[in-house]
Amino acid sequence: MLYIFEPDSKEWIVREMLPGSPLPYAKHSLLSIDSFRSRSTSNLMWTDMRAIKSLDLLLALSDTKIVRYAFRRIGEAVHTGQSAHYAGLAFDLGYRLSLKEQLHLAELALNCCGFERVEPLGLTPGWLHVEKLIAEPASIKGGYPQLKLGDRGVHVFVLQDALLRHEMLSAGITGCFCSATALDVRRFQAAFALEPTGKVNALTWEKLMR
Repeated sequence: MLYIFEPDSKEWIVREMLPGSPLPYAKHSLLSIDSFRSRSTSNLMWTDMRAIKSLDLLLALSDTKIVRYAFRRIGEAVHTGQSAHYAGLAFDLGYRLSLKEQLHLAELALNCCGFERVEPLGLTPGWLHVEKLIAEPASIKGGYPQLKLGDRGVHVFVLQDALLRHEMLSAGITGCFCSATALDVRRFQAAFALEPTGKVNALTWEKLMR
């Protein structure tokens, strides 16, 4: 299933992931479920409607139609730390792009399509990495936002996926920070010598994503 967070209502829109079907809310391009899944083997994915709309517009305005990497579950790829791919908010686009093509695509992404971050071109030879930032990072160094009881969104999915990887998830992966998730966070914090507040701050994220 694909969970799409709608920020105005703060509700999850759930769609089946039928191979070849259009990605919901992609109105301007031929963006499909398969493109968003990329090389992920997971039967559960999540993203934010704002990310879909930005990617859809970028693909429609540019000559680049290839999505190399998009969604990833923790442990599925070489990404480390607090990767936006795990939140369904990062996309690697293009193949064998020239520097001129990279610069043009980056300009479109930042100035026309609502993306807030482009990875330095020296780190992405031949393609472009773009990110949709939807929340203030918990750390001045960047990364994921602070989370607390009652929160909903893609980063709650990441939190629950990380707890699952540490075998400390009892509540299931729902994208909703419920009381059971708060208890799981406290157990994790206590196990890693952190203050067991049940709230996820920068230090808790750092321990979770190692």
